[in-house]
Amino acid sequence: MKRVYTIRSITAFVSAAVFLVTEIVVLAAATVWAVSGFFHLGIATTVFLGVLVGLPSLYLGVMATKLAFEAETDPANQ
Repeated sequence: MKRVYTIRSITAFVSAAVFLVTEIVVLAAATVWAVSGFFHLGIATTVFLGVLVGLPSLYLGVMATKLAFEAETDPANQ
């Protein structure tokens, strides 16, 4: 079936994607901040932890954006 591309569906997609990615980024930043503060980590270790948490968060953000696009442009949801 053909995807539905209207102003409403694209706006809903962008809104959902921004919301989901914002939540993922805030959770990743809070995790790094909490672990770094709890264990009194240095700068290099905190940066390493940020990369360690950031890469899966980036993947989750991309997947959430893909799912939001599929959900908001699906003809069954219109």
